[in-house]
Amino acid sequence: DYIARVDWRIRWDYDLEKVGDVCVVEDVETDLTVIYALPTWEPEQTPHPGLKAYWEDFEEALWIHEYGHAKIGYDMKNRIEDAILNTPFQEFSWQRLARQLNEMARDMIDQGVDQAYDDVTNHGMPQGAIYDVQAAQQAIRNYNGSQRRS
Repeated sequence: DYIARVDWRIRWDYDLEKVGDVCVVEDVETDLTVIYALPTWEPEQTPHPGLKAYWEDFEEALWIHEYGHAKIGYDMKNRIEDAILNTPFQEFSWQRLARQLNEMARDMIDQGVDQAYDDVTNHGMPQGAIYDVQAAQQAIRNYNGSQRRS
């Protein structure tokens, strides 16, 4: 439904250690993969300068908006790493501790932070990240008008 998309995935792995009768987190490692899907424009002929300028502004705004989604992934990666490393959970069973840690991390991801970002930014509209045909046409008219005055 949208012209661009960013997907991120976080993987986590941790080492558990037995301390006395309980298992605790010894170490944690997280990995983030970010995949950008953004449009490209390869015109068959030299585009109108006003349209080219509009596209460049739109493309920059789109990158800025989509990087906001990627930043959410980076922030979540760090939050998960900190949460696992500083977990208050202590279990007698390695399996129970692992289950609690994995549920905690999945719950953090499921908070819908990306959707909240899109709600706040209206999917990038105020940033200029929505391609608007009428605005592109106006950019051409503005360029033509500025050339006549020169």
